Amino acid sequence: MFFNILVIALVTITAFPAFAKSDIACPEASATPWRAALEETDIQKYVTSRHDGNWSAYIAHWERQIDTARDVQNRKKALVVRFGKKRKALQGQNLENYIIGMSQRVDVAYCLAERQRVAKSLSKIEGQSAAEMAKRKKEGKRLSSLIGCPKCHGESGTSDKPEVPNIAGQKIGYLVNQLRAFQKEHAVNTSPFGSTLRSEKAMQKWAKSLTSDDKLS
Repeated sequence: MFFNILVIALVTITAFPAFAKSDIACPEASATPWRAALEETDIQKYVTSRHDGNWSAYIAHWERQIDTARDVQNRKKALVVRFGKKRKALQGQNLENYIIGMSQRVDVAYCLAERQRVAKSLSKIEGQSAAEMAKRKKEGKRLSSLIGCPKCHGESGTSDKPEVPNIAGQKIGYLVNQLRAFQKEHAVNTSPFGSTLRSEKAMQKWAKSLTSDDKLS
């Protein structure tokens, strides 16, 4: 989908030193009063065993849980949650903390799903012949021009605008992380030298147009 188009375009107009499959740094889901910190391997094993590797199903489940909890919170009611063999009624700050914990889980899952998808895409790219790579490069240039990447980042990924960062030479994991960050409601970087002084509105416009299916396609 659109996310894939962006990634292909970025790969094409930049000269990556290497395609490192582990460059995408995923956020941490720290421990809460109700569960231990979530390890990436544990989430991956669970999705494989319970959802047959379907990240969309896993994420959809927890997003529904978050929606339900938010609804209960907005009605100033208590949410009854099961922890092991016990049930506990959560409300107020306890409920808010529970929702934050679930949101962290979803953020990690989205990132792991993207990491897996990008790794598969890069594996295909690495296995292509010179002729196939030339064809991909041509298509990538067309797509990047269609999206408008060169207008800000330059034809070769080097910008002549001081407020726009260069993307030439950046690892794909870094760029994917930036796309994810631009999807957030708040500024990616609140530093006076960060993205708030860059073309953030334009990037957020593109990034926020991605649906959950787009990101997992």
